Amino acid sequence: PPGLRYPIPLWGRCFPAQVLLCLLSEDTTGYWAINPVSSPPVLPPHPPSKGRLSMAGTIKSQEVFSFLRPDQVHTISEAAERVTVKSGDFVYQKGDKAEDFFVVLDGEVSLRLPSQGGLSLVIDQVGRGEFFGGPLGHKRRSYALSAQCTEKAKLLKIDVGVMKKLMDKDERMGLHLQRHVASAYFNRYIDTMKKLQAIVMNIPVEA
Repeated sequence: PPGLRYPIPLWGRCFPAQVLLCLLSEDTTGYWAINPVSSPPVLPPHPPSKGRLSMAGTIKSQEVFSFLRPDQVHTISEAAERVTVKSGDFVYQKGDKAEDFFVVLDGEVSLRLPSQGGLSLVIDQVGRGEFFGGPLGHKRRSYALSAQCTEKAKLLKIDVGVMKKLMDKDERMGLHLQRHVASAYFNRYIDTMKKLQAIVMNIPVEA
C-alpha cells in the first residue's frame, strides 16, 4: 500500500502490477518509499521547434498532402521552406533543373511556354492551394515551362528528391499522390487545348 516502507533486501520480490509503476525515492532511514504514480508521458527525444510545427500544419492543410501520415508530413516539412516572390519575378525558367515542387500559399503564378522573340504563351494561371513545378511521376530533369509571378506570391517550396524517396518507400502513398497530381495536370492540359483551339478559330482565313 502507499506509504509503507520495505527494507532494501526485500525489493525484487513479486509485487502487484501497480507497484511496478512507482516512483522510488530513498528516505533518510535507508528504506525505499513506494509512491504509486501514473505512467509518465513519453516525450520525443528532440521535440520539433515551433517553426517546424507551423510548417507541418501548413503542409497538412494543403489538399495535395491531406492524406499523408504524421511521420510523412514531418519528413516533408524538414525539406520544405516558405518563399516570397515579387510580382514579375520568375520562380524558375524553362530548362532550369527541376529540383523543387511548389504549392501556392498566396498570390498567383503564370505558367508560360516561351517562344522566340521574347513572346510566351500562357498555359495556365495557378492560385492559392494549387501546385506546380518538379515532376513526381516521371524522370524529366528540367522544367518544361517557365513560372512567373503575376502578383506578389508566397510559395511552399519542397525538395522533389525527398518526396520521391517517400513515394518509393510507401508505394500506396506514392500512387495516391501521383493520381492527384496527374489529375490536376490533365485538367490543365485540357484547358490549354481549349485555349489553343479558341486562338486557332479566331485566325482569319482567306476565301
